[in-house]
Amino acid sequence: MKKFNKSLKIERYASSVFNFIKISSLACLLICMPHSATYAAAMSGTYTINASGSGTTNYTTFTLAASALTTNGVAGAVVFNVSAATFTESITIGAITGASAANTITFRGAGRTNTTLTSAAGTLTIQNAGYVTFDQMSIITTKTTGDLINAQGSSYCSITNCNVKGATGTGVLYLIYDYLANYLTVNNCYIYGGYYGVYSYGTQNASTSGNLQCINNRFIDQDYAGYYANYGFQNNFSYNVVDSAFSTLSYGIFCQYENGPVINGNKLYGAATYPMYMYEENFYPVTGSPVTAIITNNFF
Repeated sequence: MKKFNKSLKIERYASSVFNFIKISSLACLLICMPHSATYAAAMSGTYTINASGSGTTNYTTFTLAASALTTNGVAGAVVFNVSAATFTESITIGAITGASAANTITFRGAGRTNTTLTSAAGTLTIQNAGYVTFDQMSIITTKTTGDLINAQGSSYCSITNCNVKGATGTGVLYLIYDYLANYLTVNNCYIYGGYYGVYSYGTQNASTSGNLQCINNRFIDQDYAGYYANYGFQNNFSYNVVDSAFSTLSYGIFCQYENGPVINGNKLYGAATYPMYMYEENFYPVTGSPVTAIITNNFF
């Protein structure tokens, strides 16, 4: 009869329990202990966009710079100084975490004839973005329909000191598409071609979109209208020159159903149909916000 070794069994059982406790404790330690990770800091200060540049503050394309903004957000004002070069790309900038009146985002070229952003698509989309400025560059598309600059739903964005250029006489092309945007600024730009130069569309009976500041620009060779506005609230179109038109059916200014527009000091020379067409301004008033249309000192 085989003897049962009781002490051996107990020893093996104790060893198994001990190993289980060790493994369980190690697993708990690995799970519970804090893990180290690297997070990029929110952006602030001056950066460059230069295809030949290097370093941690340089981006070789607009697309990479826009991606960094989207990923990291901003903690202060940000300026991208862009080299004198041609960048062939289509970029999109949406809402950026931390952007505000103090924490603005500026893409500054080396001059409107030196820095070029171009594509065969919609070259610049700042849809739903806030406090973003493109300054001192050419923004171009080679496509014939759609939009070149899409500012839909944006707030406090700006296109300043730029050449904005698209095809004309080939299709419905919006050079600057301002749909339900608020406080978009277009200042000191040359706006060439397109079916519409600046197209602004607001909300009926509402002040939630509008306040466009389109000032001191030159409109050249639009197919239908240099400036087209519908339902906007207190849009300001002042000190602009519309000096030529592409087709025999064209308007310098085409406005309808606007609330409190300001149309002041413009030179409207090139329209083939009407230099200025205004239809039922203040027809859809905003409750509690009575405004007056101001149309003064324009030259035809």
